[in-house]
Amino acid sequence: NITTAAGGIALNDSVVLTGSAVLSDSAGGITLGSTVNGTAAGAQALTLNAGTGDATMTGAAGGVVPLASLIANGKNVSVNAVTTQGGGITLQPDATLIADSTLTSIPGTVPLRPVGELTISGNLTTMGSGGISLATTGRTSVPGVATIRSLTGTEIVINSAGPVTMGQNEKWTVVGSLTINASGQTVTLGDVSVLSANSGLGNLTVTADNIVLLRRAAGLVADLDDATLAVSFPVNPDKGTDYVASGFINFLVPGGDLANRVTLGGTGTTQDKVLIADRDGAGGATPNDPRFTVLNSKPLEEGFVTLSPMTTFDLFAEGTSGTNPASSLAGAIPRESSVGTVAQDTTVGQSQRKDLEQLYIFTRDVEAPEWLDALLGRFLYNDVPAKADPEAKDYRVTANRLRAAVVKDLLLAYDTLFNTDELDPQTGEPVVDSAGKVKRTSRTSDIKDTLAKAIAAYRQSAPAGEIDPAKLRDFISSNPEQATAWSYVTQLQGIVDRMELLGLSPSEFSIAKGGVLNDAKPRTISAPTFEALVVPPPAPAPASTPVPQP
Repeated sequence: NITTAAGGIALNDSVVLTGSAVLSDSAGGITLGSTVNGTAAGAQALTLNAGTGDATMTGAAGGVVPLASLIANGKNVSVNAVTTQGGGITLQPDATLIADSTLTSIPGTVPLRPVGELTISGNLTTMGSGGISLATTGRTSVPGVATIRSLTGTEIVINSAGPVTMGQNEKWTVVGSLTINASGQTVTLGDVSVLSANSGLGNLTVTADNIVLLRRAAGLVADLDDATLAVSFPVNPDKGTDYVASGFINFLVPGGDLANRVTLGGTGTTQDKVLIADRDGAGGATPNDPRFTVLNSKPLEEGFVTLSPMTTFDLFAEGTSGTNPASSLAGAIPRESSVGTVAQDTTVGQSQRKDLEQLYIFTRDVEAPEWLDALLGRFLYNDVPAKADPEAKDYRVTANRLRAAVVKDLLLAYDTLFNTDELDPQTGEPVVDSAGKVKRTSRTSDIKDTLAKAIAAYRQSAPAGEIDPAKLRDFISSNPEQATAWSYVTQLQGIVDRMELLGLSPSEFSIAKGGVLNDAKPRTISAPTFEALVVPPPAPAPASTPVPQP
C-alpha cells in the first residue's frame, strides 16, 4: 500500500501486483501510466483513493492477468480497458454539480456542469462474478452536459458477470458504439448518447435479463445554435431521460418480453418521460409505461461537440414522432398518438418469414380447412411432413404458430451476431440500397476464424484427443484474450435460447439449432462438442436420499 498526503502518486512503468494494493492521496492525484496486472488471475485487488485529485489509468488493467477487483475514486476518474475475475469494477468521480454561465448565451438560464467526470476509453470485463458500477452515487440534479464519456471512436464493450449500474442523473456520451452484455443480470442506465460519423458505428446494444431505465426530471441541456451550428451555447430544456443513437438502439431480453423486462426506475415522477431516438426513429425497447416516446433524431452535428477541457455534450431526443419502425425493432413501441393503448401481437410478416429461413426455420400459410377450424374455435395445424424421408425444408411451420414479438427478438439477435454494416472500401461509409437502408454483410467467416483460434489456443495446454466442451468453455470465458470468442459463444447461446421460445416441435427445433450452430462451427471441432460448448447440458439432479422407514 502507498499513502501520501497531497503530493500525488505517479507510477509510469508497468505494474505487477504481488498482493492486493491500496493507493491513497488526498489531493495530488494518482496516475498509473502503463499496464497493471496481477500475478495470479483473480488474486490481487486494486483500490485507488485519489481524494480531491484525479485517478487516472492510461494502460490496460488486468489485460494479461486479471485483477480480483478494481475500485477507483477521485475528482475525475479515467480508465482504459479493465478486466477482473471474481470481483467487480467500481468507478466513482466527484458527484458535485456547479452552475456554469459559460454554457449558455441566454441570460437567466444556466445549466449545471459536473465537477468530476468519468472517462472510459476501453472495454470493461468482469469474469466469474462481480458487477460494474459507474458513478453510482449519482447527481442530485440534472446536469446540462455529459458526466461519463467514451470518446475513442470505436466500440466500447462491457462484458459483466454481475449487474451493470449507472447512477441517477448520470449522462454517458459515447463516440463509436456501446455494447453491454450482462446475460442473466440487470442493467440500469441513465441517459446514454451514442454516435459516430462513419464506419457504421453509433449503435447502442444492451443484452440482459432485465433493463431498468432511470427516469429523471426534465433539465436544461447545453446545445449548439441550430441555425449556425456554432458553439454559441443556447440552452434547450429536454423532457426527461434520453437514449439517442446515430445508429440503432437494441434492447435484447429473454423471450423478447420487453413489456415486462424493460422497466422504468429512478427518482423521476410519473410525469417525467423517457425518450428514445435512433437512425430510423425507433428503439428496440418497450417499457411497461405509457410515458415512453420514440422520436426521429436530429442531424448528428446538431447535438454533439467536445470542447477542451472537460465539456462533452449530451444528446437529447428531439424531432417528430417516429413513423417508420426500424427493422431492428424488437417489439411494438407505443407512439405519442397511441399512449395508453396496448399493442396486439401480430402474425409474422412475409419479410420475417424469409429471414427465418437463414435460421433453418421454414414456414407455410394456413390452409383453408385450418382457417375453418379456427373460426369454430379449434386451432390445429398439421405441420408433419408428408414425405417418408423428409429433408430440412420439408418441415414447414405454420406462420400463425409463431409469435411476432419473439420472432423479431430472434431475428435481431441473429442479425447482430452474423451480420455487420457493409462499408464502402474507399470512404469507409456505410453502403445504402435504393431505399436508403444500410446494407448488411455476413461476418460468418470471422466468427469461425475467431472460434478456431480460441480452440487452437486451448489445445496448446489441453490433453490430446476429443475436446472437453466444459473445460473449453471455462477456458474461453476466463481468458481475457478470448473475449471476442466468448462474446460469440454467449450470443450463439442467446439465439438458441430464443429459438426455444418459438414453440417449435423437437424436430423443427433440432433442425434450426443444428443449422445455425453449423454455420458458426469451425472445422476443428465436432458438431456435438460445439453444441455442448454453446449450450451446456443441464447439471444432473442431485441423487435422492432414501427416507428410512419406521
